[in-house]
Amino acid sequence: MSVLSRRVLITGASATGVMLGLAGCASTPTRLTDVDPAYRRADVQYATREPRGTIVVDPLHHYLYYVESGGQARRYGIAVGGEGFGWSGVAMVHSKQEWPDWYPTKEILERHPELTAGLKELPGGQGVPGGPNSPLGARALYLSLEDREQRFLRLYSNDQ
Repeated sequence: MSVLSRRVLITGASATGVMLGLAGCASTPTRLTDVDPAYRRADVQYATREPRGTIVVDPLHHYLYYVESGGQARRYGIAVGGEGFGWSGVAMVHSKQEWPDWYPTKEILERHPELTAGLKELPGGQGVPGGPNSPLGARALYLSLEDREQRFLRLYSNDQ
């Protein structure tokens, strides 16, 4: 288990739709004109005491910052799941996955019953296998929370 930094996440973290750019996403590309310019990937000034390589999630403003050197950061527009507003703290990278499988929650299936038709039986239950058709995209980071055993937050790339 590797540590991104001493304070990996300052606020929030159930970051869904994190266009982290972890080697990109191979699903159908979104036209740049479809993305609000405020949420496009950008290199920005970012004053912080966090060391280079730290990931900071700002759920209130829907941004993720990857801290660079010299007061700079790469900023990504993100969507934040409900847990992202209720959790604050430090997390460690538990695992990194290429083409992760997606297992929709009961709540997601209740809101979107049409998804059921596309699910397949996978080792972890009903889900969508990793690949270009998976909502999780090409890469995911699973963060282990310091305050709870066996609880993870997922940051992932996608084209949304």
